[in-house]
Amino acid sequence: MNKLINHLVTGIDGETYAIGRILWIIAFFVFIGLSIYTVLVTGLFNYMDFGLAVAAILGGGGLGVKVTETSEPKAKDE
Repeated sequence: MNKLINHLVTGIDGETYAIGRILWIIAFFVFIGLSIYTVLVTGLFNYMDFGLAVAAILGGGGLGVKVTETSEPKAKDE
């Protein structure tokens, strides 16, 4: 499990932490937590808004990872 988490939060070299990836993960879990809280408090859920927000978070994070891949340290085997 630690290897998976390390792979998710580090760059292509597997050692350098990527702040964009860490913030992406935090933003996703905060969004899910706030969505659960809102449903529990109000009892309402809008599927369209939820889907658009998830798409925006995942798309923005993916774009951030793609943009920073050229500035990340390269893997040792390259």
